[in-house]
Amino acid sequence: MNIDNIGKFIKKLREEKKLTQEELSEMIPISRQAVSKWERGLAVPDSQVLLRLSDIFLVSINEILSGKRINKNNEKEINQISLTLFKDSNNKKKTIKILSIILVILIFIFLIYYFVTSYRSVKIYTISASGKYVDFIDGIFVRTNEKLFFRIGNFNILDENFKIEKINLFYLNKAGNKEIIYTSENDDILFIDYMGYDDYLDTSNIDYIIKNMYIEIYSQDTSEKLKLKFEENYVNDNIFFKKYKSNNISNQKDLKYILNLENANLINNIKNNYKLVGNNYSYLKKTGLETLKIYYYDDTNTIKINTYISEEIYETWIYEIDENILDYRNYKENLSYLVENNKVKCLDCSQNQIEQIVNEFFQILEVSFE
Repeated sequence: MNIDNIGKFIKKLREEKKLTQEELSEMIPISRQAVSKWERGLAVPDSQVLLRLSDIFLVSINEILSGKRINKNNEKEINQISLTLFKDSNNKKKTIKILSIILVILIFIFLIYYFVTSYRSVKIYTISASGKYVDFIDGIFVRTNEKLFFRIGNFNILDENFKIEKINLFYLNKAGNKEIIYTSENDDILFIDYMGYDDYLDTSNIDYIIKNMYIEIYSQDTSEKLKLKFEENYVNDNIFFKKYKSNNISNQKDLKYILNLENANLINNIKNNYKLVGNNYSYLKKTGLETLKIYYYDDTNTIKINTYISEEIYETWIYEIDENILDYRNYKENLSYLVENNKVKCLDCSQNQIEQIVNEFFQILEVSFE
């Protein structure tokens, strides 16, 4: 099919009928510009217009598409034009179908690759440790396919005579020997490593390392070695993003104690009954396998309660008095929520749980004064 020949043939037929482009366009009807495009070989009439042109000029559609009138010499050729166009159209459809299948396969391969490389590629751990002189609960370790982020901070000094002078972070290799990861003279450890660089951690052996990681803290007269506990807090193992529904509960009368903390005179009781270590106050009680540790940080006006079972941290309450925020975490049940200005924000927890645990926070404080 030659577009130029079709255009010239339509023009010839129009002129034979002594029609202008405007007059032909009105007979179809269609715009004059469309007729002009056909005759200049810039476009081809669609099927409905071809039928109308065939009626107007008394020629077959095959003649219009071949660009010439039928005669004995070209009869077979012109009669084959529809079959040729059908074959061309069919071939185009097959080509489009094949290309579509290839595109779908490529997209599928990409999605598989993305899933394999991204599924469970981000893991976040909380780090905690407990000892005789020092403990902490708010360390964090982030693993991705490209980068590692490790931090331990906010040590709780349990003995006022224990002054941190040096910290070694290490793990025990399979032969039982120390492999130093990081050394610091500050009471904070922070480093970022890149997969494959292995400046701090052997990324090919990371699972073994975190199961056998320790921190050794040196004071002037003594030292303490703590086994680090890594708790998996988050991993991107959902195929689809999960949207959590937040339970916002306000104006619960059983939460009134939070707003009345100063009136309850708890801070004075803490200062009168707890042991002063530096600028902070602490309380320690052991009952069988259970251990209770309470801290009051005078400089930040914050109360923290940690409960342990068999030396492993179980629950934590952190109450920021000035901000009126209570942060609760249960490490065994993976439960966490905030109470801020008497409004509760939590994930998958019931009202009864909230009221019970908030009340328990104040009950623990009151018992510690006895």
